[in-house]
Amino acid sequence: MLLKREKNVDRQTLIESFSGEKFYLIEVIAFILQYLKDLLIDHHCRGVTPLKTTDFDWVITVPAIWDARGKRMMREAAYMAGLLTESKRISEFTPISSSPLPVPDEVNPDMLSLALEPEAAALYSQEAVAEQIKGQPLAAAISHPTEYMVIDAGGGTIDITAHVEVDGGIVVQNVPSGNAWGGTQVNEEFSKLLQEIINDPGFKKFIASGDYTKNQATLNKIVYNEFEKQKVLFGQGKTQEIAVELQINFVKFYEKALYEGVKKMSGIEYEDDTLYIGKSVTESKLFGSAIQGIIDCTLLAIEKIDNNTNTFYLVGAFGGCKYIHEK
Repeated sequence: MLLKREKNVDRQTLIESFSGEKFYLIEVIAFILQYLKDLLIDHHCRGVTPLKTTDFDWVITVPAIWDARGKRMMREAAYMAGLLTESKRISEFTPISSSPLPVPDEVNPDMLSLALEPEAAALYSQEAVAEQIKGQPLAAAISHPTEYMVIDAGGGTIDITAHVEVDGGIVVQNVPSGNAWGGTQVNEEFSKLLQEIINDPGFKKFIASGDYTKNQATLNKIVYNEFEKQKVLFGQGKTQEIAVELQINFVKFYEKALYEGVKKMSGIEYEDDTLYIGKSVTESKLFGSAIQGIIDCTLLAIEKIDNNTNTFYLVGAFGGCKYIHEK
C-alpha cells in the first residue's frame, strides 16, 4: 500500500516487515527485481543460444501517483539489482542508520525505461481483447478505443485513471484517484471475523503465548496465504463458500474458542481444522465494504471527466477476482 498511495518515496524510505524489522524500501525492491531477473535469465539459458542480462532492454512499471523521486528510486533499485550489468548486484541489506544510502552507479541507463502501471495495463488489455475478438465486426474499434478508463484494483488500493488518445499519444484526463479498498481490505475483514469467532481482539492472547515472530508468521499465513488462495477463487464456477485451513498451532491454542464461537454464528462452520464461511457471510461481511468502495470511487471518477467513456478496464490482482469482476 505504501508503494501505491505515498507520493514521496525515495532512496531513504523505510518499510516494515510483518515481524517488525525495518528495511530500506529501495533494497527490498532491488532484491525482488533481482529474483525476477534471475528467473528470466535461467529460463532463457535453456535455449540453444543462452542470453545474458545485458542482452535485454528492461521496462519497469511504476504507480501513476509517484513523483520524480519515486521514479528515480525505482531506476536506482534496478541498478542495485544488476539488471543492466553482469557484475554488480545487491547481496545483503544495509543496516538502518542516519547516514544516507550511497547512490548506485548508473550502468547502461539507455537500456532501462519506466512505464506507468495504468497505461501498461491498458495496452495489455487492448491486445488481449483484440486477440479474443479477432475477425469480428468492429473488432478494431472495440479493442482499441480512443477513450477509456483503467480501474487498477490491487492489493492495497484502487487507482483510477481516464485516458484519451491524442495524435498517436496517450493523455491522462484526470489526476489519478482512488481509495484504500483494495484486496487486502477483504483479508482484514476476514481477520476481524476470525477475531470475533475466538473472542480475542487482535489475537493478543495467541501473540503473547510464545515466540512473537513465529506466532505473527502463523497469523500472516492464515490471513494472507490460506485465505488469499480461497478469496481469489470465490465466485468461480460453483464455489459457494470459502474454506480456510487453519495452522495447527493456532488450532491447538484456540480449539475450544473456535467450536464455541462458531456455534454462535450463522453461516459459518468449523470441522477438521478448517473454517467454512458461507456465501452470504462472505459477500456481506468480507467483500461488502470493498465492493462498495470500488463502486463509489469509480462513479466519482466518471463524474470528473468530460467525455462519453464507455470502455473500462478492470485490472490488477484484485481485479482478476471473478467475484469482483461480476460485481
